[in-house]
Amino acid sequence: MEHPIRSEYLSASAGSGKTFALSCRYCHLVMSNVPPEEICALTFTCAATREIFTAVVERLTDKDNVLQTVEGGLSREAALAKILDALPRLQISTIDAFASKVAKLFAYELGLNPDFTLYDDGESTEARLLLHESVRRALADVGERPLHEVVSLFDIQHEESTSIKALSAQLRDFISASECVLEKQPLGWGDLETLGATHLKFCEARASVVEEARARLETDLSRCDNKSGIPKRTLTKLHSILSNYHAEVTSLRQLKMLWGDGDKGNKLLADMREYVKLGVCIYYNIAVHLGRELPQYFAMLSEDLIARDVQQTAKHTRQLYRALTVLTETHRQLANELGLISFTALTKALARVVGGRLTMRDVAGFYVAYRLDCEFRHLMIDEFQDTSIEQWSILSGMAHELAESDDGTFFYVGDVKQSIYGWRGGDATLFGDPTRLPPIPEGAPLVVSYRSCPTVLNLVNRVMQLKLPVVKEGEEPEAWQRAAVEEWNSRWQEHIPAEQRRSESGYVKVVGVPGNKDEWRKTIAEQIAERWKMLADKEVTIAVLGATNNLFTDIETGLLTHLQRLGVPCALEGKRSISETPLGTLVLQLLHWMSDPRATLWRTIIEKLGVVQQLDEQVTLSTWITCVNRQGFSVWLDALMGPRTAFSKTLSAADRSVLDMIRKGLSEIDAQGIVDPREAKRILTDLKVSSIAAKGVVNLMTIHQAKGLTFSVVFTILAGNIISTKGPMYEVGADWVLEKPLLGEVYKVVPELQAAADTRKHAGMRDALCALYVAITRAKREQILFAPEKEVASAAKRSYWIYQSFFGEMPTTEDSEDEDALKTYYEEGDVDWWQTLEARANIAEEAEETPLEWVKATASEKIEVQLPSEQGKAKTVSEILAKTSGRARDFGVSLHDCLAQIEWSESPIAGVPREIFRKPQDEPCEVWRERPFSVQCLTDGAPSYLAGQFDRVHIFPKSRRAVIYDFKSGYSAHLTPAYERQLRGYRTALSALLGYDEEKIQMKLVFTRYEKIVEVAG
Repeated sequence: MEHPIRSEYLSASAGSGKTFALSCRYCHLVMSNVPPEEICALTFTCAATREIFTAVVERLTDKDNVLQTVEGGLSREAALAKILDALPRLQISTIDAFASKVAKLFAYELGLNPDFTLYDDGESTEARLLLHESVRRALADVGERPLHEVVSLFDIQHEESTSIKALSAQLRDFISASECVLEKQPLGWGDLETLGATHLKFCEARASVVEEARARLETDLSRCDNKSGIPKRTLTKLHSILSNYHAEVTSLRQLKMLWGDGDKGNKLLADMREYVKLGVCIYYNIAVHLGRELPQYFAMLSEDLIARDVQQTAKHTRQLYRALTVLTETHRQLANELGLISFTALTKALARVVGGRLTMRDVAGFYVAYRLDCEFRHLMIDEFQDTSIEQWSILSGMAHELAESDDGTFFYVGDVKQSIYGWRGGDATLFGDPTRLPPIPEGAPLVVSYRSCPTVLNLVNRVMQLKLPVVKEGEEPEAWQRAAVEEWNSRWQEHIPAEQRRSESGYVKVVGVPGNKDEWRKTIAEQIAERWKMLADKEVTIAVLGATNNLFTDIETGLLTHLQRLGVPCALEGKRSISETPLGTLVLQLLHWMSDPRATLWRTIIEKLGVVQQLDEQVTLSTWITCVNRQGFSVWLDALMGPRTAFSKTLSAADRSVLDMIRKGLSEIDAQGIVDPREAKRILTDLKVSSIAAKGVVNLMTIHQAKGLTFSVVFTILAGNIISTKGPMYEVGADWVLEKPLLGEVYKVVPELQAAADTRKHAGMRDALCALYVAITRAKREQILFAPEKEVASAAKRSYWIYQSFFGEMPTTEDSEDEDALKTYYEEGDVDWWQTLEARANIAEEAEETPLEWVKATASEKIEVQLPSEQGKAKTVSEILAKTSGRARDFGVSLHDCLAQIEWSESPIAGVPREIFRKPQDEPCEVWRERPFSVQCLTDGAPSYLAGQFDRVHIFPKSRRAVIYDFKSGYSAHLTPAYERQLRGYRTALSALLGYDEEKIQMKLVFTRYEKIVEVAG
């Protein structure tokens, strides 16, 4: 059936309502009679999936919203009921989660253990252990060589004082960056022929050239003008280098070191190049002609040194390639042995196998559809600018099919101005590209900001409408700089404040900070602390954004240290220890008192908390210890601070968030069977809780971490290169790779290298502009930009070019006698805007009769929104069957997960026949639960492969028979034949695994939400 809603894509600026647009489209589809399980909405984080689902429910429950009634369609109430009924089958998830589901279907084709376990890349425990063991295996033949020699194979900086943790982080980052290059360009590492470096000129007769040059130098030295002595000193230095040429000089880099490190070596090398070019030695503006032959000798030797430098780099690149290939193969084999695979590796493997071929209508697509329990006809992708080539490869076949069909749609939304994940594979050039994406129309761009006040948006519009940067007088910007600015301006549209934001006051400021790195960090910390004192007790959230965590964590000089010395509570990466929160401290103290039988404050504490007694027994310490022993710490916490207590009504939204994290931590402790309060306290102490919504806490974050977040006040530091990209460590061409860094002189003589460097710089400039845009669009009411003057004045730093593009040149203020004074380059708005906010908050508080209540799902009177994938699994039969395990029971969510945990039970389970869980008494029975399988079988005499996962199997070895139970969360008549085909495939696989006749294997479909059980005929 053709739908009135057609395929399209949207460009959405920061704060303009991407999630709102996507959720409205989702609602309109359902109201147009599209089954919710036919809609696949994908995004990049679990938090974003919750936001999307929450927004969908809010659209349908809010009577004063923009949703229009669809002619002949469903009402909002009916659409909501349909969504809730289909909850277990909804596909609102991350792209990684979707890829992992599909990968389970193709484990054999991917070469994976079908029971593989996914782990997070980066600093997860599994990632660290795999890396360490892989390195140990790969370097097992190095014997007793010192550690610094081993790590030098991977270009890792190592000192005796370097901690193992720091060394591991360096190694991880290096390998991560190198693997990206290895994946994109597996061949041509250090191959000078593919580089096309025919411009390299080796001096075959170096020895004779050096001897002739020495003789020429001695002749010139004897004829020098001894009045000034200047040229003689210069030539003596050249003679000294030539005299040791064979022994020491093997590259241009070594020549510069012999002439002196830093600027001195560069200056002498520049003088030599000038001498070669002009045949004149210029020293302190004195030009001395020293003959015609010597420049030719030096030209030959200089070209030879450059060629040898490239050759040496190429050799080391080849060594690195061999080391990396050995390490990556060792890592892959080890991960496969352990049944582990990272999300990144899984995505790449899946892209290679099914890339571009995943659809919903061919034979393979139909297999995917019934294994996923639904058939998608509408695909929606959020934050599309962050989609990697591999991720798009997986989804492209489905997207093209749906965009071209009459009964399907493809929709994506994003913002290329926020594409800051290029270092992990995100490809911003994919967005809107008709050559690689389905040719669907673009909707009206979203430019109205619902996040920021007009003052902040004025700064955004001023800063991001770029001008070409000013360079030295008489020079023009390089081509890559001009291209980056023109590309940005072609995408820019002025931001407009939403109507409800136009009356809000705000404040922005751009401050120049003098001094060296240590000095300007301290000054910035003092400025932040001064502002924090004004805002600490107000209902505002605060963040400090920078390029890397080093800005915050450097010992003694990091902002974290400076701010802590000034008494400012900080949270690194938006998280802080549970002991740093008032609620966390209280819970830890309660656990401490509970573990001490001498505690006398127990009753006083629980009385002051206003506990609503849930048990008939007297409130005593022993009562609560018994409660923990019987029901766990999470029940104990609910009794103390849960929704039915007076205490819960005093909590702010941030407090509720912390309490929810604590409860999750205690639930995990319960799952481990721990009942000792001391052990619970020890485990809970290591818990990190989010501080994003906490008032008075200063969140120190990189710009990457701040993506998708919003704060009342943001301090952005324009230092360094604005953005950290974990590299690049290589120059890469069409079919060659060469390690960096290379000297500037090399780029001047190898055009291929220069072209690759320009491409890299262009991409780096684009990433930096995107990072700056992300940083200055996080603020609702106040944005302060700190510009360390020494940083932004250095042309070697990308922040120089960005800062220059704002203002055309470094702004000047009136001369000040104090050279160390801060300089205000730009200021607008009301510095006391927060007073208005405070007054409004007080009015709102007086108007509210009943405080907001933190409500656990089981006691909620309104819809508590949570996706099935976010549900925690119950750990005991009593908990599964308890009436209070209501979130899954109330909405039919996660019942499948609950059933999978029950081996045998005599207790009745709603909607499920007792025969499934009642243990047979007549003969021994073995039960399989959630058992994955992969087996090769013969189908019609031809070998075939079957892979999947049994929900539940009862095996009777004595009579050599079995029963397969397959749980389905919803009954759908048109998919039932596919379910039956699936079960017949399962029967064939089970027969091959057990050696039982297929005729003795029963197959039963259990529709848990419809109280149906259907036996499938053979």
